[in-house]
Amino acid sequence: MPLPQTFNEFIPSVELAREYRVEWENPANRDYRRYQEITRLFTSHNTALIDRCDIVYMAYDHFHRNRTQAAAACITGIKNFNQRVQKGDITLVEEMRSSCGNVFSVMFCHHTCTEKYFGFTRPVREMLVRLNNRDHFYNSFFTEAELRDYPTFHVVMLQMISHYHLKNVSNLELDIMLRMSNHLN
Repeated sequence: MPLPQTFNEFIPSVELAREYRVEWENPANRDYRRYQEITRLFTSHNTALIDRCDIVYMAYDHFHRNRTQAAAACITGIKNFNQRVQKGDITLVEEMRSSCGNVFSVMFCHHTCTEKYFGFTRPVREMLVRLNNRDHFYNSFFTEAELRDYPTFHVVMLQMISHYHLKNVSNLELDIMLRMSNHLN
């Protein structure tokens, strides 16, 4: 299946998600190599909490890197953090948000438990808006700014998955497909 060349040709599907992942996993792809390195560093058994926080800030929000200590303290202060993140408790994002920032909170949870938290990048949010404007998969229109609220983003992602029958697509594959297709005109 060839990758779509225009937005009108782009219809999210299981097959297309897998094609985008194959394209993304090309060792020459800088984005793929960067994600692999972040994952390797983040999930190493020797990586302390403070270092995991620093890795996420460096990768996704380097402007707020001075929050590393506060983020580690915030995470340490959340009762049952590890159990809750493994269950996919999206309220953790809101609890972490004021100390850590929105992007950090989502991406820290995402790297801790990839299959419970969707990737939270601007290209993904932009593509969700474009798809909904075209295909009306959600019960109302929304803006990219409204999707900066993770609970709203999460609900919209679930609706998109249901609408396009993407239940068998991993969160990573969804992220790759939506990010890589965002450039389509």
